[in-house]
Amino acid sequence: MGYFLKSPVTFKDWLRRGIIIVLSLSLITGYVGWQLVRPANRGVGNKAITILPGLSVEQISQQLESSGLIKSSFWFKIWLRFVNKETKIVSGYYSLPGNVNIINLTYLLTGGQKMNNEVEIRFVEGWTINQMADYLETNNIIKSEDFIKAVAEANSSKVIVEQINSELLKSWPGGSLEGYLFPDTYRIYRNSSASDIAVKMLQTLATKFSNEWQEILEKRGLSIHQAITLASIVEKEVSNPDDQKKVADIFLKRLKANMALQADSTINFITGKRDSAVQAVDLNIDSPYNTYKYRGLPPGPISNPGLSAIRAVVFPMANDYWYFLTTPDAKVIYSRTYTEHKTAKAKYLQ
Repeated sequence: MGYFLKSPVTFKDWLRRGIIIVLSLSLITGYVGWQLVRPANRGVGNKAITILPGLSVEQISQQLESSGLIKSSFWFKIWLRFVNKETKIVSGYYSLPGNVNIINLTYLLTGGQKMNNEVEIRFVEGWTINQMADYLETNNIIKSEDFIKAVAEANSSKVIVEQINSELLKSWPGGSLEGYLFPDTYRIYRNSSASDIAVKMLQTLATKFSNEWQEILEKRGLSIHQAITLASIVEKEVSNPDDQKKVADIFLKRLKANMALQADSTINFITGKRDSAVQAVDLNIDSPYNTYKYRGLPPGPISNPGLSAIRAVVFPMANDYWYFLTTPDAKVIYSRTYTEHKTAKAKYLQ
């Protein structure tokens, strides 16, 4: 019986095998390292993400992958296990670099960059719903279209109003909440919905608008809706509190005398323009908001007035003026007669 003799393993064989093993390990290590250090995106700005409490590693990994912050949830989970960080992820709001890699992302999510769940927002007096919506989207709070849909469409705005138990809102005619969203500085949660924000603004208006004011307006024959509508016009016409009180008195006198308000701000509300002076052709637009063409108040507010403008309507400053204009340097010129007003226009606006 014959025997097969094995050739002895030489040093060269061991060296060859060693090189293959080292190269294989190097390739594997390099591949794994590449998966960990390569960013999911390049040249991308920050991405906002909220990690809710109680989520599993699997759920968080899938959330990060679907948001585009990582390319593979598998490698993220592998790295978490390797560095023993599976239970260390901190819930909350994060603003993360879009080009972050898995290693840095793990550091940020486990305490390196815990973000505040709250954010401060500031709505300016006289802003329209559209301007508020643009502001919220610009600041990555909520999409503009979502806010407009919530506060400007009849069904959704009705649901919001029903959450507020206030006599103030009983005169709200329905439809858009334009005029009722009180402009102020608010602290809200990053993941607040459009409804959450609107409810907070309505509650603030209800708090600011005292029962005494409502009684004063009722004696004067003005509903809350009419007062807010007029305040929204005053807000857009002049900004100084004393001027607002004088202009409010002028408009109230015109309403009582059945005289057209002739407020340029209502024309700009129709056209969407933000010019201080309106075009002559726009004065002929057939719209109930055209206070040159139609007497009385328009159907609803043209902006969301602040406290000063609302107070001006409740407590106007009595004067004997019937006309006013604002110069290019924001000075308000008052006139008692139309002749005086024409002279002022020729002097200051031409």
